[in-house]
Amino acid sequence: MLINFPVISYNGYFSHYDESFEWKWTQQSDKEMYLITIYSSGKVFTYYSSIKDIQEFGTAVLKDIDTAQDLDSI
Repeated sequence: MLINFPVISYNGYFSHYDESFEWKWTQQSDKEMYLITIYSSGKVFTYYSSIKDIQEFGTAVLKDIDTAQDLDSI
């Protein structure tokens, strides 16, 4: 989802069905910027980010997942 941000079909809102996790994003007057609000385990985190930074973060996360050690081998 992050590498393709913003995913239009989510309409500015994502929640995880199995965990206490919600993510909302609101486009700002600068169309490249978003206000991100994350709700997780009763805590709220907000920050501003550009589309480019979110997509780059998503790419980095996927790279780390792909190169991470297999947990079964630990």
